[in-house]
Parts: sequence; structure tokens; C-alpha cells
Amino acid sequence: PINPDFMDTLLVFNDDMLLKLAPGEGRTPLHLRKDEFIEELAYPCVFAGAIRELPEDLSILKKAKSDILRYDRRCSTNIPLLFLKYKLVETASLNNAINICLRETKCQNGPPLTVADVLNSDNVERMIENDEAFRFLKNVRATPSFWQQKQKELMSMIRQLGCPTFFLTLSAAETKWSELLSILKQILDGVELSVEEVLEFQ
Repeated sequence: PINPDFMDTLLVFNDDMLLKLAPGEGRTPLHLRKDEFIEELAYPCVFAGAIRELPEDLSILKKAKSDILRYDRRCSTNIPLLFLKYKLVETASLNNAINICLRETKCQNGPPLTVADVLNSDNVERMIENDEAFRFLKNVRATPSFWQQKQKELMSMIRQLGCPTFFLTLSAAETKWSELLSILKQILDGVELSVEEVLEFQ
């Protein structure tokens, strides 16, 4: 089968099927980033087992947005598939950041960084002490260097504008937004509700 379940790798004894053992034997597992058709193979109920015809220069993030925002709601309502897309986007972001680091990073006071410098443990320790070892993750949210950059931006704002004396928190109050609830009901369940009907539910 295209998407074998947990019983397809076990010994099963019955009248119809005697044995199915290790369907992936002899194959090399692929990383999520290198498996080009992972979504089509893992979710045949969503993509009907067919390969999508998409432009080659389309990024993983744009592919995910296209699947989630389209009129067909099968992608946007499949929670495991949404988490897989998030995993693919984060993995691609990390990979792109690492590639940029290897191409563009240079020593602050010296020649460009070489392979020998990276293999030298003393240089690695120096880069860690100077926060250079984490610099390639500064564009990835929730990493230490990302929050360090945000902290520096905050401190520079305080130096230029002074300490804040007034804090304002704004909320969209989406549960009280009748028009939004009406649109979501139509998208998710295909049921059209007027604003008056939504107000009655509230």
C-alpha cells in the first residue's frame, strides 16, 4: 500500500494474508527535507496519491500557504498535515540559515574562515564565547541568538526614546467579532450564517 499502517510491519496470521514483514527493507531512509514527495505519500487521503504540479522555484513556505489558503479545505483541516508543513518550513529555514553562514561568515579581525579554522577546537571555543557560533540562527524564532538580537533592539530603543511609562495591550477580540465568526463557519462547515444569527449564538 501507499501508506502502510502499523499492522503492515508485523506478522499477521489469518485466512487472507499470511505475512508482511519489513516493507522498507534494503532502502535508505530519507531526511524530511530531501523527500520531495513526502506529503503526497504520507497523506493520500488529501492529495489522492497524485504528485502536485508546482513551479520548481516555489519555496516550501509558499507551498504551505497555497495548500492552507486554497478553497479546498482538506489541507487546512488536517491537523497532522499542518504540523508536518510547519516542521518542513522550520527545517528549511534552519538549512537556509546554515548555508548563508558557511558562505558569508568571516572572522572579525583576520582572514576568511576556513575548514581548518572550524576543525580547530580553540577557534570553535572563541566563536562560542563571541556568540559567533549562534549567529547563523538569528533569523529563526525562539533560538538564543534571536532573542539576544531582540534584546539589543529593545535596549537601543530605551537609550534613544527613554524608559516607557505607558503600556497598551490591544486585542482583536475575535470571539466577539460577528463577521469573522460568520466567515469561519462558512469556510469550515459550509454553512452560511447571518450576523444576526451569530449574535444569537453569542
